[in-house]
Amino acid sequence: MALYSFSIKPITRKKRGSAMKAAAYQSRERLYGEREDVQYDFTHKTDLLHAEICLPANAPPEFSDRQTLWNAVEAAEGRIDSRVGRAVI
Repeated sequence: MALYSFSIKPITRKKRGSAMKAAAYQSRERLYGEREDVQYDFTHKTDLLHAEICLPANAPPEFSDRQTLWNAVEAAEGRIDSRVGRAVI
């Protein structure tokens, strides 16, 4: 019997979270976080079946690049305790 799981968790800076790190991990990519000046590399993990970016029709086309999108999100939030994203798993 298959077991299914669904969870939504906030990504907050208060708990030393980073939207860029979460995006790199969940997409198994190498992404550079400009705010932290850190390169996150999860390309060695091979257990991902599918990853995609779903944007609304009026979103700028450059946001289809994951690194550009999440660097813009991190730059838009200035507070140290801000909630910068949600992880949907």
